[in-house]
Amino acid sequence: MQGSFKTLFIFLCAFFSAAILAEPAPPPDAAMRHHWGYESQKVIVPSKWSELHGAKTCSSPLRQSPIQIPVKSALSKNPKNTRLKYKYPKDLKFFVFHNSHTIQATVANPRKKALLQFSQGAIKSKYALKQFHYHVPSEHSLLVAGKNKKFFAELHFVHENVKKPGEILVYGIFVALDKNLPRNTETNEVLDQWVNAYHASGDYLSGILPIELDINKLLPKSGPHAIYKGSLTTPPCSEVVTWVVSLEPIHVDSSHFENLRKYIRIGFENARPTQKMTEHHRLQYFRL
Repeated sequence: MQGSFKTLFIFLCAFFSAAILAEPAPPPDAAMRHHWGYESQKVIVPSKWSELHGAKTCSSPLRQSPIQIPVKSALSKNPKNTRLKYKYPKDLKFFVFHNSHTIQATVANPRKKALLQFSQGAIKSKYALKQFHYHVPSEHSLLVAGKNKKFFAELHFVHENVKKPGEILVYGIFVALDKNLPRNTETNEVLDQWVNAYHASGDYLSGILPIELDINKLLPKSGPHAIYKGSLTTPPCSEVVTWVVSLEPIHVDSSHFENLRKYIRIGFENARPTQKMTEHHRLQYFRL
């Protein structure tokens, strides 16, 4: 009997150890993540982020993000043979968790080839998908006919250069609310699956069990895009990001908004204010 108890004890220790190891690695800003936030929170707000240890870049005058993107009425040929190509496995798995600033989905099986290929002229790079997350409302905005336009939300798909770790490409997708949209669209279903997975985890900080999400259904197959050199939109605001922003949004119905607000506890806006655009951003346009 004593031997059986010992065997059971060893099994349980191994099980829980494996579960702990399966949790996603903490984000790079883990040490400061509970001390900074947004305007409606009683923490260090965006205008004070540069006062955080290691985050002086947040006050850089060079190429901070997000920016307001002027929309051209027509886009001609792509500059310098600019190309963007992505293909993610339909069975790609993600850990879904709340990092105290947003709901995030971190790739749980990185050995799968979740790659995005981006080229400008002779420079061709491959980026591996690391995670994606929500900002409400959108962080980037569009300048359309002299008027500023923001969207309900913005998804950020964060990638890292396969051959040059530390070089980041973020694919930004606007999310627009459409009251006339059927609830059972592919976009709605994938986003609700993501949100419900966080709720089902029952844990504010991390989801231990990964879920499959076909994120191909969240990305545009064509349309105008903007590209520019910018920064992370959260501390430490490092200026190491190539931004690719789709100028046409994906659409969700109002039920998804209610689902998001109910389960993710977003009672505040988690979007950094617009930053001043400079020549260092090197803004360009292309069509997918």
